[in-house]
Amino acid sequence: GAFFVYCFDTQVKFVWFFFMLIVVIGLPVVGRFAVKRDSLAAWLAAATLPLAAFALRFTALTRVWASAASAAGFFLLARVTPMLAAAWLTAASLFFYGWWNPLYVGLLALSIVCNFSFGMAIGRAVAGSAQARAKSLLITALAANLLVLAYFKYANFFLDSVNHLTGVGLSLGEIILPLGISFFTFTQIAFLADVYFGKVREYNFVHYSLFVTYFPHLIAGPVLHHAEMMPQFRRAETYRFSF
Repeated sequence: GAFFVYCFDTQVKFVWFFFMLIVVIGLPVVGRFAVKRDSLAAWLAAATLPLAAFALRFTALTRVWASAASAAGFFLLARVTPMLAAAWLTAASLFFYGWWNPLYVGLLALSIVCNFSFGMAIGRAVAGSAQARAKSLLITALAANLLVLAYFKYANFFLDSVNHLTGVGLSLGEIILPLGISFFTFTQIAFLADVYFGKVREYNFVHYSLFVTYFPHLIAGPVLHHAEMMPQFRRAETYRFSF
């Protein structure tokens, strides 16, 4: 449903909605053929359409193709292993985010790696009854997240205010606010807090990355809770195509 809702906007005419339905239904059929034949040629044929979709420009029509390719790749790779399918959807979400500005994919990826590492360290400290260490790690992680958020959101405002009051010409250059930085920052802060309070039961990097980057909520919210999403990535039915 998320793929349909995202693609069906003002730039996609109604006829393309039916076209998308055909593509989304047709690609899994091709994938099933590839699985059944289990040959290199069949798999290459099934992979051609998703790869071609990502190679096209991201116009209104290719948003349909890219979303269909993401869905098809997810269900195809789930036949191999669910973890590979989750990794594919994470990569597709990063591609979606990077189309706006590829430079900020690095910021998002670094945020995910650092927060997951802090979460692991806090979890080990809590498990070892080292509450003081766990608390210091949590404070450090929260401070780092909020400092990065404050820099991108308020640095220019702060300098403009100082310049207006003092008449100096301080400048950090043009600071572009990364899309969705508030959402993926507070999403991960909530995860770190739950780790500290012993509420996190899963430390899977692929599932965590998909939880943070999943494209329908990445740039427009809302802030999601890991307990609502990450358990779904462990369920077998999540990786089966059905109506």
